[in-house]
Amino acid sequence: PPVTLRWVPLAEIHQNYSIPSAFQYFLPHG
Repeated sequence: PPVTLRWVPLAEIHQNYSIPSAFQYFLPHG
């Protein structure tokens, strides 16, 4: 599923920044 493709870069963001920042990037900006 496309979610997995987005989850891969999400992990990379976690390594570079932090978990909260990664979630904000993954989740829609409501």
